[in-house]
Amino acid sequence: MEAKPNELRDTNRRLAGLLEELSGTNMAAPAVATKMEMILTELLRAGGWFQNAEVAPADRELQDEMNRYRRNLERLQALLPEVHAKLLVERARLESERTHLEAANAWAQASRHIES
Repeated sequence: MEAKPNELRDTNRRLAGLLEELSGTNMAAPAVATKMEMILTELLRAGGWFQNAEVAPADRELQDEMNRYRRNLERLQALLPEVHAKLLVERARLESERTHLEAANAWAQASRHIES
């Protein structure tokens, strides 16, 4: 199958937008997870496209899009430590909340036994 630059261009456009949104410092962890899922979808789509595409070395437009894709991947690589840190903080927050809820539940159950 001959490679079509417009397919990669569309993927690059979506990836660039997602990476821009992901680089926002105020994004909540659930939104980060959703954006990462969308990025993974784009990467899998592009991976399938690359496996089946025949790239002509003289196709300058396609080469430009491939270079843009590479830059998007490099940007993602640079963002991953920040994403990882945000998700670790969120996990710690959720674990703390769970511990608090478990303690509150135990207190409520003990309180019921005292009243009975």
